[in-house]
Amino acid sequence: MKLGHGAEPAPGVPWDDPLDRAPLVFLDLEMTGLDPSSDRILEVCAQRVVGGELVASLSTLVRPHDLAAWEASVHGI
Repeated sequence: MKLGHGAEPAPGVPWDDPLDRAPLVFLDLEMTGLDPSSDRILEVCAQRVVGGELVASLSTLVRPHDLAAWEASVHGI
């Protein structure tokens, strides 16, 4: 089902699950800064949590061949 701008999701699972049972995904971006014209994303991490338990995770570098140009002391990568 495709939702338009401002549309409500269909009632039921998972949208109506209590927060302590709802499937959630947390995203983390490691970036060189916040200016989209000059900074870039270095790493993307995602963690899927259901009922407070980590069930899956992903972590990947973005264009790792370019990382030599950035200061590792800032982001630790």
